[in-house]
Amino acid sequence: MVKRIFFVSFLLIYSCALFAEGVDSLSISKRVYTTSRLSGLAPVIDGKLEDDAWFEGVWSGDFSQQLPQEGVAPSRLTELKILYDDVNLYVAIKAYDDPSDVDLRRGKRDEFYGDMVGICFDSYHDYRTGFEFNITASGSKVDQILLNNNNDLSWNAVWDGKTAILDSMWTAEMRIPLSQLRFSGADEQIWGMHAWRWINRYAEQSHWNLIPRNNAGALYHFGELRGVKHLRRSGNAELVPYVAGMSQHRKVATNNPFNSGSLQSYNMGIDGKIALSSNFMTNFTINPDFGQVEADPANLNLSVFESYFDEKRPFFLEGRNIFEFTGFNPFYSRRIGQAPRIRPDYDENKDEFADIPQYTTILGAFKLSGKTDNGWSVGLMEGLTKREEYAVSRAGQIETALSEPLANYVVARVQKDIDKGNSMVGGILTTTNRSTSESHDLINGATTGGVDFFHHWAQKTYFVKGSVIGSRVSGNQQSILDLQQRSSHYYQRPDASYVAIDSSATALSGMGSTFSIGKTSKGRWRYNTGYDWRSPGMELNELGFMPNADQFNWQSNVEYEVTEPKSFYRDFGIWANMGNAWTNGGEHLWTSFSGGIWMGFENKWSGNIRLGRVLASIDPRLLRGGSAVNVPSHWNPNVFFSTDESKTVSASVGYGGSFKDDKITFNHNISPSVSWKIGQTLNLSSGFTYSVSRDMLFYVDAFDRPGNDKLYLMGQQDRQTLGFNIRANWSITPDITLQYYGNPYVSAGKFSNYKIITNPLANQHSDLFEMIPDSEMSYDEADNRWQFNNQGNSYGFNNPGFEFQEIRSNFAFRWEFKPGSTIYAVWTHNRSAYNNLNDASLNNGLSELGTISPQNVFLVKLSYWIPI
Repeated sequence: MVKRIFFVSFLLIYSCALFAEGVDSLSISKRVYTTSRLSGLAPVIDGKLEDDAWFEGVWSGDFSQQLPQEGVAPSRLTELKILYDDVNLYVAIKAYDDPSDVDLRRGKRDEFYGDMVGICFDSYHDYRTGFEFNITASGSKVDQILLNNNNDLSWNAVWDGKTAILDSMWTAEMRIPLSQLRFSGADEQIWGMHAWRWINRYAEQSHWNLIPRNNAGALYHFGELRGVKHLRRSGNAELVPYVAGMSQHRKVATNNPFNSGSLQSYNMGIDGKIALSSNFMTNFTINPDFGQVEADPANLNLSVFESYFDEKRPFFLEGRNIFEFTGFNPFYSRRIGQAPRIRPDYDENKDEFADIPQYTTILGAFKLSGKTDNGWSVGLMEGLTKREEYAVSRAGQIETALSEPLANYVVARVQKDIDKGNSMVGGILTTTNRSTSESHDLINGATTGGVDFFHHWAQKTYFVKGSVIGSRVSGNQQSILDLQQRSSHYYQRPDASYVAIDSSATALSGMGSTFSIGKTSKGRWRYNTGYDWRSPGMELNELGFMPNADQFNWQSNVEYEVTEPKSFYRDFGIWANMGNAWTNGGEHLWTSFSGGIWMGFENKWSGNIRLGRVLASIDPRLLRGGSAVNVPSHWNPNVFFSTDESKTVSASVGYGGSFKDDKITFNHNISPSVSWKIGQTLNLSSGFTYSVSRDMLFYVDAFDRPGNDKLYLMGQQDRQTLGFNIRANWSITPDITLQYYGNPYVSAGKFSNYKIITNPLANQHSDLFEMIPDSEMSYDEADNRWQFNNQGNSYGFNNPGFEFQEIRSNFAFRWEFKPGSTIYAVWTHNRSAYNNLNDASLNNGLSELGTISPQNVFLVKLSYWIPI
């Protein structure tokens, strides 16, 4: 398999080189804006542009429309001016319009609401990273890191911006500290620059220097900012100390020695930034508190795969793009501060109680990031988490034990730009080290290292990219044995002759690679092909995220895209995909075909339709360590439509489904939502997701039986899930907001038609298993257990039917009383219950949702920005 992979890689690279011959590189025309240094007093930021400073410099207009009609003149004129001094950039924008037509609706920070203008600086001038500052007509700030393929709204710079409504226009005025940007040490700066405007009622976007819709990356098409000269290179620092108080309340047993039902705590810490130079910055945090962060959505995961949750903590969000790696996720920041993994067994029905840490305490973390003048990008992050213990009370005696050892995490990333961003080579190294001073069965050390690259040619029309990565984890024999048997590996599979359990091993190593080549811009056609390979021993989950190893996956895509409005549409695309996957032992896992169409309509509605087909395949994880099982072919339809989001009321609806050829297994999921903008400051949105599914072969349990054999028990699972999302946002001013988020969630599953897998690779689906007759099944209601007989042996298992109910909600007040300084007041309300029931039902779960004992948390937090 490895030889095959590298042979294919060689053929692809060779084909790429041949194709590139004779393709001429085209130049991209760029507008240039030359700024000037302020000669007098700096302007007062009030949005009115009445200061003497704005009589200096030059105004620049002649914007071009990108949406909906690329290249034509915009419906309204826009002009901008940029000035600077040793400390700040000053930006003024005139957005000409009838004041009565301007959309002044306001959202919270980083929400795109109403009319908007913005400016973005590629201050490294590396065609890869843009620092963007936007402001809505109502004065709300939206800042982000703009990348060529996506954006990062988690970046919150410290800057000031105001707007004003005049007779024939609305105006925006910004003061952007140079400390919020990164730039070289050159005496005369040349930056990439992009300015844009959004007119909401027309869904119209116009650019100062047009970025074509068909592009390989937005930053390649930026104009240039010149005239910034003789900047001081003195270092600077920012400190943001915080204090927080928290009060937690929940109903507990009166004899619980760890919790009286009401707990109060106080915390303090500090975040900070230190500029080592104009292009290198250190961020650090000591004893961080993330109590103001919105909770993860409710979820009940019954699969063998770990759930993935988005990062929401500010320290780890800012600058996360620095650590992104081609094709793999070796750094999943949620690992730092995760829930402790060693948990005690206890039974509250027997007056046993436990005090278990919810998260691992982060003692401190720091990040170093920047870029040298000759194109080397560097990112380094380290985090240290505290040793945690749990306590258990049994028969009046309290015992403590390790819940999570002291751990240190390090991520290092380096990249080298070549030929003005046309090419890049890079590397990444991550390490995880846990204290080994006491006995535990966790991985003690993990190291991951990899290299990646990309190359564009023919004016960024074509690309080739790839990566190679290797991993090694170490620990005691039990920890490595457990790792070999996890769902990401399943070395114990009896039919996988190319892997075997090694109970004496104290380390596990593996590697992987990706490669793709294709066309990404110019014209209406897009296409690419490539592979993703992971060896059986590859393991990234100590600091990264990797659902499964042992796979070679090949995907090919083609798309036809039209961006010129005509008749009833604004744009549309038609696409198709084909894929195949194998294990490293050559077992063919699946073949898939899919295709669809997406369209933006003239009335600003949009929609897409997708249909996929997965041919008969094998599933090596269905038996959770047993043999691979033949599974039937299935169809996957998906439909999504949304109305005009600029209207007072907008809505969307999505459907996703799956139908297997066994005529029994299916899944239907529908998710409608509605958004209502009330006046200029209040935004309400609500939606729900309802799913109903039936799985004929759902794993229930496995039993040892005579002859050193395994008996795999499967059942038919019928499941219904209903989840709501409710959001309300009241933007009292651009800097003061009240927000509510609610997420009630109920899921219920029944089991029936129990069966035993007898021939996992049978061609006929009905030959895979043997049904257990009802006469062989018995249910003990008192113990909530089932019993059945097979070949003269008796087996018992806990009732797998379930009802899961959960409510997660929070109500948050946020006031940024000065740039970078914030007061939070948060009320979090949670309810959760899981019960194994033989007669579980969605209706019953909904009716009992309000009876679950709640947990209420009240938090007040003050953080204060101190520039040094």
